[in-house]
Amino acid sequence: MIRPFLVTLALVSSAAFALPGNNWSTACTSGSCKYISGGRSRGSPRAALSIKGPTGALGDITSVAGWQIEGCPQDWSKGEVHVTIKCTGSRAQMAQCKHLFDGDGAEDTIVRLPENCGTGGFARLVSSEDVTQKTRFVTGPQTLKVVLDYNFAAIKRDRGVVSFSISSAADDTKVATPGLANMRRSELDRRWSESDTFDLPPIAVNKNFNLYRNSISCPAPGGAGVGFSADVSVDAGVNLNALVSLGYSVEGTIIPPAVTKFQIVGGVNGSASADFTVSANAQGSFDTGLLPIYTVTLAGIDIPGIFQLGPKFGIYGQLNANVGIQAVVKTGVSYTFPDIDFAIPANSGTNKANAITKSNPFVLTIDPAASATGSIDAAIKPKLELGLNILSGLAEASAYLDLTASADLDLAIQGKASVVVPVQPGVQPTPVTSGSVSGTAGLDAGVVVTAGVNGAISGLWEDSYNFEIYRHKWDIFDKSFNVSTPARPAKRTVGVDIAKRQFVCPSLGLKDLLEVIKF
Repeated sequence: MIRPFLVTLALVSSAAFALPGNNWSTACTSGSCKYISGGRSRGSPRAALSIKGPTGALGDITSVAGWQIEGCPQDWSKGEVHVTIKCTGSRAQMAQCKHLFDGDGAEDTIVRLPENCGTGGFARLVSSEDVTQKTRFVTGPQTLKVVLDYNFAAIKRDRGVVSFSISSAADDTKVATPGLANMRRSELDRRWSESDTFDLPPIAVNKNFNLYRNSISCPAPGGAGVGFSADVSVDAGVNLNALVSLGYSVEGTIIPPAVTKFQIVGGVNGSASADFTVSANAQGSFDTGLLPIYTVTLAGIDIPGIFQLGPKFGIYGQLNANVGIQAVVKTGVSYTFPDIDFAIPANSGTNKANAITKSNPFVLTIDPAASATGSIDAAIKPKLELGLNILSGLAEASAYLDLTASADLDLAIQGKASVVVPVQPGVQPTPVTSGSVSGTAGLDAGVVVTAGVNGAISGLWEDSYNFEIYRHKWDIFDKSFNVSTPARPAKRTVGVDIAKRQFVCPSLGLKDLLEVIKF
């Protein structure tokens, strides 16, 4: 079985919270039980779980069923726990206690837990021992020492078929969201008003960072004197503001363990912007690879033994360049995503997207004695991942939505410098330089939106897969120019051209940087 990385869950416990939707006045003794998990804090997701099966396979050890539990940790989420339960309460409640022993006895019964026991709503009753205090004249309340765990797969098949369904429960505690996300709040509410979905916390990122830096040591011209360092540095600034709504539906059987239906739906709107500054006086090619810029694990759902959902959001960046460049290039693209809907599997719902783009200010600063040629390809990749674990590893997968925004810059620019030595009788000559730069610069932008699953869900799909939702490319600009520098006192020029690693040392020019183009 493929077992991809399951993101670390920010556990959302139902313990110690009287959650809306849970009925604590009726015992789960009729063969059907519903439970709402999550909702621990404002904005955290909730899950609606329903379990159905033979009355002897489902039980209840809450107070409404006559049982009081002792020794169960509120944060119990894995392994076994040893507890004591006593049959006590009103006469009507105590009359429910005997139901625990219906069918083939208490062992291997799926029992509903009270709110202050564990992080999930249900557990398997592994074993029980009657420790009721008895004397010659008095018998105390029925008391059992019980072992509980979440290993539902160990339940004997002869207990009958027990089915489950779990889906997202709409969050009715929405909070105000800042910035662009807040302006789009009404649109997102309209699109999802008829669906049981939950909103992830608003995602707002504004971050500047160095994406790449490398340098080589170059010898002094002519092999004499002090050498110098040639380097390439890429800085990036990323701004992202987004709202994400998610919904999910899973169906199957706990006994025997199986998943028969799986669906995730979602909606995204917001904006993303990326600026890149390439500063270089070395020539060559490089590829940064896909680098993490920002990642955050968001609150998820944890119903031990049955269902875990762990959302994770990340922004990744990559720059690929093949340049002969002695210049500073600043460029970038902004994107707005007004309407993205996705469904996994692809045939289970609506998949559509749209994007609007515009260029950020473009600035090229260059030595008139140098050149800037080649291409610079930049990509910014916001990615939403949903780690899934169903029935304790029966199905493990990671569903994702990937928005890749790219900017491709092509340069063909040549600088030309000249030195004039004026002749004036009796005066020490001072060389005067002038220069010009001409060429073309073009910028294309593109967006590709894909969704998919890494991992298998037996019976539904057997391997990872992905599908494309949206693809578009724009021609942002294509400019030609010819700019001259004013005459100025000359500086010493030297030249060297040796190969080292993937870079080439530059030819040292006048070093009078000229802002060639800005728009």
